[in-house]
Amino acid sequence: MVEDSSKTPSGTRSSGPLIGRLLVVEPDELVRRMLAMSLHSLGHVVLTAESSEAARDEIASEPFDLIVLDADADGSMSLLDWLGKQDRPTPVIAASARDKTHQIVRAFERGVTDYLTKPINLGIMAGRVQSILRLMSDPDGTNGQVKPLDALKQIDLPAIDKQLEQATSGLGGAAMLRTMNDILRDALQAERASVFRYDPDRHELLTVVAHGEVEAHDSSPLIRMNADDGLAGAALGLDRMLNILDAYEDERFNPDFDQKTGFRTRSVLCFPLHDDHGDAIGIAQVLNRKHGPFTAESEIIAGQLATRCAHALNNAFFQEPDAVNLVATIVAESPVLPSVDETVVITEAKTAAPIIVPDPSSPKSMLGTNLGRYHLQSILGAGMQGVVFQATDELLERDVAIKMLGLHSGRIENVRKQFMLEARTMARLNHPQTVGIHDVGEFDGSMYLVMELCRSTAGNLLKESGTIEYPQCLSIIRDACLGLGAAHKRGMIHRDIKPDNILLDADGRGKLSDFGLAMAANTTDLSGDNRIVGTPHYMSPEQCRAEPVDHRSDLYALGGTFFHLATGQPPFNHYATVDEVLEAQCNEEIPDPGTICPTLAGDCTTVIRLCLAKKPSDRYQTAWALLEDIQALLDRTEID
Repeated sequence: MVEDSSKTPSGTRSSGPLIGRLLVVEPDELVRRMLAMSLHSLGHVVLTAESSEAARDEIASEPFDLIVLDADADGSMSLLDWLGKQDRPTPVIAASARDKTHQIVRAFERGVTDYLTKPINLGIMAGRVQSILRLMSDPDGTNGQVKPLDALKQIDLPAIDKQLEQATSGLGGAAMLRTMNDILRDALQAERASVFRYDPDRHELLTVVAHGEVEAHDSSPLIRMNADDGLAGAALGLDRMLNILDAYEDERFNPDFDQKTGFRTRSVLCFPLHDDHGDAIGIAQVLNRKHGPFTAESEIIAGQLATRCAHALNNAFFQEPDAVNLVATIVAESPVLPSVDETVVITEAKTAAPIIVPDPSSPKSMLGTNLGRYHLQSILGAGMQGVVFQATDELLERDVAIKMLGLHSGRIENVRKQFMLEARTMARLNHPQTVGIHDVGEFDGSMYLVMELCRSTAGNLLKESGTIEYPQCLSIIRDACLGLGAAHKRGMIHRDIKPDNILLDADGRGKLSDFGLAMAANTTDLSGDNRIVGTPHYMSPEQCRAEPVDHRSDLYALGGTFFHLATGQPPFNHYATVDEVLEAQCNEEIPDPGTICPTLAGDCTTVIRLCLAKKPSDRYQTAWALLEDIQALLDRTEID
C-alpha cells in the first residue's frame, strides 16, 4: 500500500515522498543488496529475489507496489509475461546494460512502466520509483478516469532520454532548456512549453522563450521574472501541479507575455521540478493543449516526465551557485579560444612550429634561487616544452608548482599567446577537480605559470605499480569527469586527456591539468590546418584524422584513460609506431578490457566501451551522463 509520508491533506498534489512495498529481482547478490539498501534508506519496505521463480513466489504471497527487475537476467521476459496475465497490474522498472537496448525494447513490449541503464544510478532510480508510486497513489482520484500504466504507453521514454542525453550543455543551459521544452510540448500535444530554472538567490524564474511552432531563426531570448508571479510562481509557491482550464479565468495568471507576443494562452499545465533532495529547482509550464484542456492523462504523462526534466535541468547548470551567475550559464556562448602547443604534432607541412628545448643545465642552476616571491626547491619533472619546479610562496607560506617554458619562450609571439591561453583557460575554470592557477609571469625571457602543487599523477601511479586498485581507478576517473564537465560547460575542449594530465593531490583526489590544447568547439588552432594534436593512445578517431572535434572527443580520450587505469595498458598498446596507433584508433575494434583484466566488472567494461565508440553519436553525449555511471560503479564498490 503506497503511503504519503508527508501527511498532506487529501485533494492536493503534494511533492512529499511516498513509500511503498517494493520487490528487487536481481541475480547478482552484491547489486541486489546495494539496490535494496538504497531503497530501504528512503523508507520503502524492500524484499528481494534472486530469480524470476523466487519473484513469482513473493508476488503470489502478497502484492507489491512496484518491481525493479534485471531485464538481462534469465527468465526476466517470462516473468513479465506472467505479470501481464495477473488481475492486478504491477508497475515494473526494468534495468538493462546500455549495450543491450534490445532487452529494453522487449521489456516495453511486455508492459514495463520505466527503465534504468546499468550500472544503475541510485539517484535516478529513487526518482523514477517515486514518480511511479505517485502516479499509482491517485491523490486526485484520476484513476477512475484513466489507468496510469495505460497512459504512459503513449510516450517513448528511451527516445526522450536519448534527446536529453544528446542535448549538450556545452553552449550554456539554453540548449538543454530548449530540448526539454520540445519534449514537453510534443509529449503533451501542446502549442508551447517552457521550463524555468529557479534562482533562489535572486528569487527569479529564468528560461528561454517558450517553444512552439517557431521559425528556425528564432533567437529564443531570455525570459526572467519574479518567482512569485504568474501561474509558474503559483506552482512553485504551492509546490504542486496546477491544471488550469482557462488562464484568463484565473487571477494568478500574468497576461504580460501574451500582450507582448500576440500569443493567446488558454489551458495551462504547470508543475514543479525537484532535485534528488526534494528541493524545487524549476518549473515546467505547458500551454494550450491542441485538443482541448489538459486531461488526467496529461497529468500522468507530465508527472512521469517531471523527474527526467528535473534531472536534466539540474545537470544543465553549475552546481556552485555562488561561483557563477545563473543567468550567464543560460545565455553564455562558448568562448572562441585558439589552440596551443600540442603533445604530438603530425603534419604534412614542410616546416613545423619551433619547439622550445630548455638548456638541461639551466633548471638545476635555478634551484635555491627566487622567481619574485617564489623560492625554487626542486624539479618535479622536465620535458621538451619546459620544466616544472616545486617552490615555496614566501608571502603566503605555501608550496606551489611552477611550470616554466624554455629559454626565450616569452619572446616568441606564438608561444607566448599559447602559454597565456593555457593560464587563462585554467583560471576561468576555478573548479575543485581542475588544477588551480595562482599566478603567471616572465623571468629572463621565459614564461612561467604558478599552480596548485600536486605531487603525483595517475600516470605516475601506473609507472610505479603497473595497475591501480579498482576503487581508486573509479575515483580518479570520476574526479577527472567532474573537471571535464566544468570545462565543457564553458565551451572548452581539452583535447589531451591522458593519465599524465590527471594530477593527484595529497588526499588522492584527481585534478585535470595541462589545458595547453584547450579550445572552443570547431575553432581553428594557432598551429595551422591539417595537423593532428593530442596523444595518440587516447585520441578519438576524428581527432586522429584531424577533423573538427567537439566535447565527445574528450569523452573518448577519458575512456582510453579509463581503459589504461583499469587494465594497466592503453587500448592499442601492442602497436609500436604512432601511425599504427592512429590507424587502429580509426578502424579497429577496441580490445575487450574484460579479456585483459578478467576481474573487471562487466558493467565497467560496458562503460569503457561506450566511451570508446568510433562514432561520436554512439558515445556518452555529456560528461555528466558518464559521471552518473561512474558514480553508480563507485556506489557498488562501497557496498562490497
